[in-house]
Amino acid sequence: SRLNRPLPASQLSSLLRAAEEHNPEVLVFKVTGLDHYLGGVPFQLFCFARATSIHLRIWNRSFALPPAGTFARLERLALSLCCVDPAEFLPRCPRLRVLHMD
Repeated sequence: SRLNRPLPASQLSSLLRAAEEHNPEVLVFKVTGLDHYLGGVPFQLFCFARATSIHLRIWNRSFALPPAGTFARLERLALSLCCVDPAEFLPRCPRLRVLHMD
């Protein structure tokens, strides 16, 4: 469903935590652009232990990586419109084979 208001970082983190509890092998998480958004507060991204493919399309939002841990099974990663430093993210992806960023 579509919302016409920005989601606070806490709600984005909550949605991702709920998704992580289902242990998905593939995660596609899209948050479309809005004319305004709630500042620079990052949402929390989790490691998704079973995920082999993650696609994040999050308009002009940054995210915080877990303090420890890796994306151990991740082979495909697509980051669209996200604010992330690849130097922090990529070393946590030892099996990564395909990377798309825009």
